[in-house]
Amino acid sequence: MNNKQKLSVLIVYAIVAVVYLVCFLAIPFERTSAFWISFVFGLISIIVGCGLACYAFNNDGIKSKLYGFPVFRLGYVYTIIQIIVSFTISFICSSYKVSNWIPIVISVILLAFTLIGVVAVDNAKDIIEKQEIQDAYKTKTVETFRVNIDSLRNRSADSEINKAIEKLAEEFKFSDPVSNDAVKEIEMLINSKVTELKNAINDSAVCLPLISEISDLLKERNAICKASK
Repeated sequence: MNNKQKLSVLIVYAIVAVVYLVCFLAIPFERTSAFWISFVFGLISIIVGCGLACYAFNNDGIKSKLYGFPVFRLGYVYTIIQIIVSFTISFICSSYKVSNWIPIVISVILLAFTLIGVVAVDNAKDIIEKQEIQDAYKTKTVETFRVNIDSLRNRSADSEINKAIEKLAEEFKFSDPVSNDAVKEIEMLINSKVTELKNAINDSAVCLPLISEISDLLKERNAICKASK
């Protein structure tokens, strides 16, 4: 969240706070202890909602905003519900005696559920982000192979080698993108063979057997990936 967005959030919650204060102080409620307790918890909900909005979108990026939205939603929903509860109890206080424990218990439960929800959502966000990092790491090897093979397209003076590389590139394109421990050894071997291929790009006597060998290794790798799922 940039400074302009933070300012917008602060302005919105400031407006809510002003309207809340004016309504609470202008309406002739019975000024009992339960009234003041409800009033204070309403203010707390506005502060908490504003804080959660700033926290939810604290980091830049689309994913951060997407993951932060549930926290933001918890914040404003809590603020709305608490304000409704505060006004409701204040109206009741004008006609009936309301024990102090009623607004305290209701408001504390609302705040507790909100904070528990924030912790749960935040932990879920961390788990998802870690999983995405792991998935990106697992697909990095095959992506590197694809880039290396693509860089060899039409690099050779021999048209037969170029055709074979085109076919190999297609095989990498449709290979299983996710690596695992079972294929580490064979991927190291493929990497070694791809390096050899780069160094012998114009030598058909070396290149063509290497391409065939890499293709066989790739098929073996894909079979292991399939069997290990």
